Amino acid sequence: MSNPNFIERDKCPACTSGSLKKIYQNPFDKPPIKDYLKSFYTPQGKVEFEYLEGANYSLYQCEDCGLIFQKEIPNAGLMERLYECWIEPRKVFPQYHKQYKLGHYSHHAQEIIQIIAYLKALPSSLTFFDFGMGWGEWALMVKSIRM
Repeated sequence: MSNPNFIERDKCPACTSGSLKKIYQNPFDKPPIKDYLKSFYTPQGKVEFEYLEGANYSLYQCEDCGLIFQKEIPNAGLMERLYECWIEPRKVFPQYHKQYKLGHYSHHAQEIIQIIAYLKALPSSLTFFDFGMGWGEWALMVKSIRM
C-alpha cells in the first residue's frame, strides 16, 4: 500500500489473529469500486479520487473467527475529508429524511426498548453511546425514550 490516507490492518479487528486470507481486492480508483463510489457520493456532493490513488478495497477473512473485514481503511484525515468535503449535509439531509416512513423509526425504538428490557433498568438510569455512520437517529431515539 502506498497511500498515506489509509491505515493497513495486519490483524483481525475482532480477535487480533494474524491468520488472514484475502478474498477480494480492487483499487479504489478503478472500476468497479470507482464506479460505485462515484454513483454513491456524487448525488451527495463529490468524490476526490486523488485521495484514493494507490489504495485498494481489500476484503480479508480471519481464518480463526471468520470475520470478513476491510484491510485498508481511511485514516482520520481522509474520514474528515469525506464527511466535511465530499458529503454536503445541506444537500443530503433533507433528501435522507424524506425517504423513511414510520417503520424505519419504529425499528430504532423497538431495538432500544429491547436493550432496556434486557438490562432490566430504568431508561433514565442508562447512558448510551451511538458510534456509527449516519445522522444520529438512533441516539435521538434513545434520548426521546430516556425522557
